[in-house]
Amino acid sequence: IVQLKEGKYVAAPKNARGLIIAKGPGVFGGYLKGTSNKVPFVEYEGTKDWYNTGDLGRIDNGNLYLMGRQKRFVKVAGEMVSLPAIEKVLQAKWGPDEEGKMTVACEGVEAPDQGKTFIAIFAAEDIKIELKQAQHHLRQNGIDGVQLPNMLIRVTE
Repeated sequence: IVQLKEGKYVAAPKNARGLIIAKGPGVFGGYLKGTSNKVPFVEYEGTKDWYNTGDLGRIDNGNLYLMGRQKRFVKVAGEMVSLPAIEKVLQAKWGPDEEGKMTVACEGVEAPDQGKTFIAIFAAEDIKIELKQAQHHLRQNGIDGVQLPNMLIRVTE
């Protein structure tokens, strides 16, 4: 787990959120020559062979906790959709619980068999939210069309 400080990746403080990087013989070796100009590796501890997973997380008592993604956009029907923009509207109405934990989140869910990506709302099981109600609230706040989530998934802690 690393954080960017003054243009360089450094180890994140204990239990702090940061970027998950990985290296080793089983790690993705890069794109085929000529297929992408994207470099998926970052420099850390003097070598440029650390793979940038794009995931954010923290380590606590030896356990890795995933906490999100660096880039939170998903392509739906050819349009780039900002998941944080959708979450911001939803969280304004169905915000954190008494302990400050988020109760709703959005993520792109791929359905390879259909060749589509859906936007899903993940909601804590005890939150009173229904998909049609959430869609209505989003429309009232300027989020419409392909940006609307089309599934609701209940999550237990």
